[in-house]
Amino acid sequence: MDSYQDRGRHDQILFVAVCVLSAIGLVMVYSASYAYASRQGLDPEAALERQMLAVAIGLLALVVFSYVPSETLRRLAPFGFIIALVLLVAALMTQAGPEGTRRWIQVMPGLTLQPSAVACVALVVLLAAMGQQYAGEPRKYETFLLRGFIAVGAVCVLIVRAPDLSMMFLAGVSGLAVLLVAGVQWRHILFGVGAWLVVALVLALTTDYMGDRVREFIEALTGGEPGYQVTHALIALGSGGWVGKGLCQGVEKFGYLPEVHNDMIFAAIGEELGLVMTLLVVALYALILIRGYRAALGAPTLFGRYLAMGLTTLIAAQATVNMLVVTGAAPVTGVPLPFVSAGGSSIAVLLGATGLILSISREYADEPREVVHGNEDSAGDRGHGGPRVSRSRRGGFATRIG
Repeated sequence: MDSYQDRGRHDQILFVAVCVLSAIGLVMVYSASYAYASRQGLDPEAALERQMLAVAIGLLALVVFSYVPSETLRRLAPFGFIIALVLLVAALMTQAGPEGTRRWIQVMPGLTLQPSAVACVALVVLLAAMGQQYAGEPRKYETFLLRGFIAVGAVCVLIVRAPDLSMMFLAGVSGLAVLLVAGVQWRHILFGVGAWLVVALVLALTTDYMGDRVREFIEALTGGEPGYQVTHALIALGSGGWVGKGLCQGVEKFGYLPEVHNDMIFAAIGEELGLVMTLLVVALYALILIRGYRAALGAPTLFGRYLAMGLTTLIAAQATVNMLVVTGAAPVTGVPLPFVSAGGSSIAVLLGATGLILSISREYADEPREVVHGNEDSAGDRGHGGPRVSRSRRGGFATRIG
């Protein structure tokens, strides 16, 4: 175990990495949004104030969740998942937003919630709880597989109805990742991936703006010009050089690059702060990935292991997709850069999810092989021999009693 971290103490490296990214986000959101607001006659500090509120709410959630015992969270997993589904349905019943989407709920004047962000986290928590109940026992495999696929499918279908292909992707990736590590066979995982790809293809072909983005991406791959947004994102990244043009000195935010303070904020970082800062941002996400998986491997329960792994995968996948979009390596989607992009729901929910990872890190064990079920009905059956993690025949981590 690292000398800085004792049992019962949060992973300080993970906490600092998330805080640094959030601080970079506050600075860059103001820098990227004030120009647009000024040109439109709006309050140039409005975006910063909203971001500060979201960060404050998210940090409060982080602190609270970091002290919630994993067993308590496991018991509440089904209720949290049901609430998330209700929120997704409620969003579908709201008035259509941009491009006919139904992705937000008006919580109060000036404050909205994106239920799909909550649903992704709730899905991971539920699947982690299911994975602990399954615990590698062959007689429970089919029930676990069926329930897991139903949970992932329910969330993805409701998100698709929004429609929101990017959030459906994140829900599918994080959900299937938990199922894989919990012991689902590869052939069943590939079946799930295939079903997701079919749905994604149908959605892209039947939704005008999504189809346009896919066609632009394919044309760029075959030698054509990238789309307008990607072209200006690449210009911003390339013009920044090693150290950038200087904070608030960027040009692309003056009406050239749409959504520069939101989905394209990585390009703004490259233009104003240069390659050095963009590499630092990438390194911080890599650090979060490493520390999150470390917490997962050291978790003393299967639930903690699956939860930390799934939430870390969710954060890493979202960051990867955003940076791939900005660099033209993926079709344009509406995925914000975690902890950095403007967007209250995303940053608040992901900071809360980080709190859950930190909660697992408090339970870090030197010997990650020793895990406990945490199921009341099996506590008396273990005797003096605890379950040990082994490589399951089903392709993931499971447990055996010994």
